[in-house]
Amino acid sequence: MGWTRRSLGALVTSAAMMVAGGCGGEGAGGGGGSASKSEATVTGKVTIKGKAATKGNLTFEPLGANGIPTGSKVTQVGKDGTYTVTTTTGSNDVTISGTGNAVADSSYNKTTLDVTPGANTKDFDLPLPP
Repeated sequence: MGWTRRSLGALVTSAAMMVAGGCGGEGAGGGGGSASKSEATVTGKVTIKGKAATKGNLTFEPLGANGIPTGSKVTQVGKDGTYTVTTTTGSNDVTISGTGNAVADSSYNKTTLDVTPGANTKDFDLPLPP
């Protein structure tokens, strides 16, 4: 019967270590994935042929190590063309849509932006080049 108690004790200890090992193991940012990523702010202005867009959406999709989006952050373009979004650092696919301008919205306005830690500024003039 002593052997059974030792086995049970070892099992409980192993389980406790596995649970404790999962706490905070991804770095300060937490979350899934193999690399710890932080968030950063991106601000800028959306223009259409040099004039401020008065509406629209920007969708930022952080890309995982395999190049596949790991989520998305959507922000609206203000009446003065400005936007602010907080997204994951690293490569982000950025899509701009819903500006209400037929020429700008008929184009496929997608690009990739490398978001670095801290404050980032990126202006977009639509339509984006292919």
